[in-house]
Amino acid sequence: MIRAFLDNDIEAILDIWLSGNKEAHAFIPEDYWISHLSFMREHLPQAEVYVAESRGHIQGFAGMTGDYLAGIFVSGSCRSAGIGTLLLDQLKKVHAHISLKVYQENKRALTFYQKQGFSIIRESLDTDTGYLEYVMSWDKETSLLP
Repeated sequence: MIRAFLDNDIEAILDIWLSGNKEAHAFIPEDYWISHLSFMREHLPQAEVYVAESRGHIQGFAGMTGDYLAGIFVSGSCRSAGIGTLLLDQLKKVHAHISLKVYQENKRALTFYQKQGFSIIRESLDTDTGYLEYVMSWDKETSLLP
């Protein structure tokens, strides 16, 4: 089930966020992600967040700020089960345009977003990490995928 974020979801979501970032971005030092936990704890409740839940267990979440997708994160034991697609489908119902950034080295995420109808708009540099990323975009009106 996909539902809106509740305040008591924060700890489970932060665990998924931290482990997901450490796994997907192993090229970035772990300390970088750990140093951003307090920022996430403070700002996550202010974002538009949807949670994938099954039998009281949070499997993943997606966070938006305006039309910007800050990220989709799925628990390691739940990956490749369609949860990321379900979360993105929910966002596509609510937003006519979605943009995001993905590290070029995160091939799995890049492939996922391309399969979901996102196009690479440009390349940019994440000045915080020094790694290249793609800016990607999806538009309801021009996309062949829902």
